[in-house]
Amino acid sequence: LQEMDTAQFKTLLYSASYQSLKQPSSPYVIALNKTDAGKQTLTYLQYAKELEPYAQLSENDGWWDMKRAASPSEETYAHYKNKGLELYQHCPYHELKLRYGYQLVRLAHYMRNKNNEAIRMYNLYVKPLKQEHYIYYAALEQTAGALYNIGKLANANYLYSRVFDHSDNRKKIAYSSFRIQSEVDWNEAMTWCKDNREKAAMYALRGYNTFSNELEEVENILEIYPESPYIKLLAIRYINKMERNVLTRYNHSNATDDTSSFMQPSGKVLAEYERAQQIIKA
Repeated sequence: LQEMDTAQFKTLLYSASYQSLKQPSSPYVIALNKTDAGKQTLTYLQYAKELEPYAQLSENDGWWDMKRAASPSEETYAHYKNKGLELYQHCPYHELKLRYGYQLVRLAHYMRNKNNEAIRMYNLYVKPLKQEHYIYYAALEQTAGALYNIGKLANANYLYSRVFDHSDNRKKIAYSSFRIQSEVDWNEAMTWCKDNREKAAMYALRGYNTFSNELEEVENILEIYPESPYIKLLAIRYINKMERNVLTRYNHSNATDDTSSFMQPSGKVLAEYERAQQIIKA
């Protein structure tokens, strides 16, 4: 793979078809067949390309609408599941085993009626590998979706918070999937947190909600995990919200030249501003 430039590598991952990866004369096949690790990688890529149609979004759908372009039949699902399990068992490389595990979790999750199997696949074939990086969190997101589908909201929200905290390109989907419907949901989700960093991520996600109070969440995080990167962002969101609140009222007023009384914030706003200053200084 080191012989490929960036464009060739991206083509291999994102554009090359399953058929092209089965052709002995393909430059990708030739390159990958030079070593055992390369051969194992080629085998994984062929399997991933076979499953690709069942993971793609249908045309014109966005990340918020998870409709699939196609769903495998029960027979096809069983075929790809068994094939993936066999490849997983015979693969000597944990980096590739993790990817097989992810494919198995995702395939079961997108079958809709296989949510419990998706969770089982994660517990058996992803979690034991203890490789917590990009692919792991992609599998964790799929597991959270399966938990959500069977009504285990607290566990699902906790997993979405972990994806949000550790993954860059899955942050948006984790944020949009995180749903706290009641105080009971929130308290139960918090019991899943193993340390203060995880609790801080939960507070941050709640703070990013449109109708939340960012300042309260800043206080919550300051108390337990002051090194959290989310504190400044929440504070900025709060300042922006206050600024819009004051300036919008001024800009849309029917005041004449005598606007001094309108421009003066109320005592309540000033008191909140003083409190905000102290928290942000902290």
